[in-house]
This record gives sequence, C-alpha cells and structure tokens, in this order.
Amino acid sequence: MDGPGAHQTFGPLTIIHGHFARYDLGTLELLFTIGLALVFVGLWRRRHLTGTYVVIVSLVYAPARFAMDFLRVTDAPDADPRYLRLTPAQWMCIALFMTGLFLVRHLVRSKRHRARPRGPGHPTD
Repeated sequence: MDGPGAHQTFGPLTIIHGHFARYDLGTLELLFTIGLALVFVGLWRRRHLTGTYVVIVSLVYAPARFAMDFLRVTDAPDADPRYLRLTPAQWMCIALFMTGLFLVRHLVRSKRHRARPRGPGHPTD
C-alpha cells in the first residue's frame, strides 16, 4: 500500500504529495506489520496447530487493511477505482477475512478430531 493517502491537515504520518499533506499509508502499514510481527515473536515458544499464523494474519490484517484503504486518495487522476464504494483491495480483504473464518472452523474441527480417544480397532492403530 504505497500510494498517497487522503488529505490530512497535520500529523506525524504525513507526506507531501503535490500541494497537499496526505497520510503516509506505507508507514501506517509498516507500523501495523511490525506490531503483528512482535505478536508472532511472543507466540513462537508455544506449540500451535499448523495454520494458526495464517489464521491470525487473515483475521487481523484483513480488517486493518480494509480500514486503511478508506484513507486512500480519491481526488487524484490515478486514484484507485471503486466498486460499490470499495477498492479492489477492500474486496480482497473481505475474501481474506472469510478465508480466515473458514480456516478457524477447520482448525477447531481438526483439534477436536485429534483430541478424540482412539480405542482398539481404530483404523490408524
């Protein structure tokens, strides 16, 4: 997300684009990504089901990126197209979030399946 953001009057995360101060969306996304990476560092020492990090990224990054895309420039000739008032990236964020929900369901079912006691005669015994 490296394009210029919407007009901003003042703030630490601004860039000058043309004659206007705008949100620096690349820096906003970088700060978010650093925070998410720090969360992952904190989770490294614990055992997790395969796919846990993918689920976390899907469910955390998608809404953050969806919200940040509302700060994108709309009044420039090179502005992103909008479809039903959303950018293509926002539509993909919806798809990513839905995929994350599907994966949560899959992980929960997988965890339940592994937790079942296996008795004699079980096909994997």
